[in-house]
Amino acid sequence: MTFEKPKHFIIKQCQKLIIFTVKKTVLSKRELIVRGNPKVPAGPVIVIANHQHLLDPFVIISALPYTTAKKIIPLKFIVANLFYFKWYRPFAYLAGCFPAHKHHQNHDTYGIHESLRSLKNEYSFFIFPEGRRVRGERIPAKKGIEPILREFPDLQAIFVKIEWENNDKKITVTYQALPESPLYLNADEIMDKIYAL
Repeated sequence: MTFEKPKHFIIKQCQKLIIFTVKKTVLSKRELIVRGNPKVPAGPVIVIANHQHLLDPFVIISALPYTTAKKIIPLKFIVANLFYFKWYRPFAYLAGCFPAHKHHQNHDTYGIHESLRSLKNEYSFFIFPEGRRVRGERIPAKKGIEPILREFPDLQAIFVKIEWENNDKKITVTYQALPESPLYLNADEIMDKIYAL
């Protein structure tokens, strides 16, 4: 925990810069429709969403009012190893990313293990239960969300549905802050609720 506060601060400042940049370069150039404005406590939350575009995590946070986004960051989220173990790994780390799978024997910052550790260290956590980008179809959700919710039953959860349309020129983001944990739902039931938003 010795170095956690400085890391917290650095990642939060980087994510503030990312939010500003996404607002100016992505959201300002597209038609943006936002539905719902989740009231969130200051402190860690878990954001659970469908996944259609590489920029989804940053668009979903950046489309919120800044006062709300500021309460949620710093946040961590899983990315495919392909995007993490390349020359831009330091930038991925500063953006809050960590890899889905173990890369080598001495590497333990990955997957569900790192998800739980991040929440214990008071980062918010962002997860796409489907595990990859999906458009125009439904695929079975991965079960990783279930042990996270069991471990943190009192954590504020936010469901998000994001839709990129018209050759990605239109983005619709729908938020729903849940009054209680979706602990009683399995991964596929969670995705049913998100797609119904």
